[in-house]
Amino acid sequence: MEQGIIQENKKASLFGMIWSPGEQFGRIRQNPKILVPLLLVTVLYFVGAIPTALSFSLDSIAGIEELTEEQAEIALMVAKTVMIAGSLIIPVLAALFNTVIHLIITSIAKKKVTFKQLFSMNIYIFFIGTLGFLLNALIQQFTGTSSDVFITSLAGVLNSESPILASFEVFTIWQLVLTAIGLNKVGQLPKNASLIIVIIFFLISLGLAAVGALLPS
Repeated sequence: MEQGIIQENKKASLFGMIWSPGEQFGRIRQNPKILVPLLLVTVLYFVGAIPTALSFSLDSIAGIEELTEEQAEIALMVAKTVMIAGSLIIPVLAALFNTVIHLIITSIAKKKVTFKQLFSMNIYIFFIGTLGFLLNALIQQFTGTSSDVFITSLAGVLNSESPILASFEVFTIWQLVLTAIGLNKVGQLPKNASLIIVIIFFLISLGLAAVGALLPS
């Protein structure tokens, strides 16, 4: 009995999401944690944002040629500062946004799941995306390249700027798979329903990417 209680209260592991996500989601369901994993994910995302910001240039922004050299330097400094500072709130905003969506879905399905459980789940899922962001930032830093397209995406492999191809990215798809598992394990939704929900949101993201591709740069 005592051993069962210890197992039930065991904390989920961020790195455990890589090789045993189902087990981690089970632990999140029983013992959701937020503060420590969120701090760790934020630190990793912040580290990835630094080389990304430092390698950023304004060359690809429309209208930049109309600025004076001094104005361009100021704009570049502001852009880099915003990118680095913004990285401190992106993890919590991303996890919060996804949690609200998932809470609405599970509420409609009348499943017994709390905001804390779903928020913890999404922090752990975002950890995988953070690893991808950090990996791509480091690769770009060491290779001396600067691009909004992840090297781990189909667009990166094909050397394309297409936002649609950029949507097919290893870590993004990995997060989608984890979300389907999480909605089943933590949100208590049926496996088929969880998979359909994830596919729908991916198709929506592809639609938004297609619209973005039609807009002027």
